[in-house]
Amino acid sequence: MKSLKSLLIGVSILDQEGSLDVLVSSVVFDSRKIKKGSLFVAQKGTASDGHLFVDKALNSGACVVVCEYFPDSFHKGASNFYDNPSSKLKLVGVTGTNGKTTVATLLYDLFQKAGCISGLLSTVKINIGEKEYQASHTTPDSVTINFYLQKMLENGVTHCFMEV
Repeated sequence: MKSLKSLLIGVSILDQEGSLDVLVSSVVFDSRKIKKGSLFVAQKGTASDGHLFVDKALNSGACVVVCEYFPDSFHKGASNFYDNPSSKLKLVGVTGTNGKTTVATLLYDLFQKAGCISGLLSTVKINIGEKEYQASHTTPDSVTINFYLQKMLENGVTHCFMEV
C-alpha cells in the first residue's frame, strides 16, 4: 500500500476532489481488474474510453480515479442549480463492498426514531422523512442526487444517509 500523495510526487494536477491521504493498493488501467483500494487510470484508448468505466471502477472498489475530465462534468452545475443542498445538511456516505444498503437504512431508522427528520438515498429506495420514493437507478446521477437533497431540505431533513 502506498499513499496517493507519494504516488503524485512530480505529477501536475489540474484539479482534485478529495483527500491525497488515501492508501492505494494497486494502479489499474483496465476497470475489469479493479480490486478494493485500486487507483483507476481512465484514459482514452483506440478501442474505448476509460472515462466510460469510472462508475464501474468505483463500484468495484477503486478508491482513486485519475482522469482527463470528470465524466459527469455537470455535477457542480447540478449542485449550484439546487443551491448546494449537500452543504446545508449532515450528509453521511456509506461505502464498502457489502452492507451499504443495510447500514445506511439502519442509520436512517435510528435517527428517525431519535426524533431527527432524516433522509435516505439507497439503491432500494429514497426516503424523505416518512415519505418513500422508488429508487430508479443503482447509482443516481448528480442532478437526481441534488434534486432529492434539496427536497429533503424543503421538508426539514437535517441528516441524510447515502450509499456511495
